[in-house]
Amino acid sequence: MMPPKLGRKRVSEKSRAELLAEIADLPPDAFITSVHAAAYINSTLGVLQSWRSQRRGPRYHGSHEFIRYRVSDLDRWMAARADEIPENAEKLAGASAAAMPPKRRELPAK
Repeated sequence: MMPPKLGRKRVSEKSRAELLAEIADLPPDAFITSVHAAAYINSTLGVLQSWRSQRRGPRYHGSHEFIRYRVSDLDRWMAARADEIPENAEKLAGASAAAMPPKRRELPAK
């Protein structure tokens, strides 16, 4: 059994804050990886992959294993969706949970 490599953290093990710190000083026309893009828009890599397969989500460049997102495209995409989130989203989330019917009680086994 080989010992694990030391020194460099795997990208999947980095926190969102670490990923955002890595791209903080980049210009708007810089390209970033899918992992960094997911952190930037506060989403997940899986969601971005799903959106790409459905031809949804932010604009991306490349294909297959080499996908990159331009920071300015992510900014533009988020700005376009800012109106989709209601100002009282937290209140609505709480209200919708309260409006849900109660869970069914399980009947005792006979």
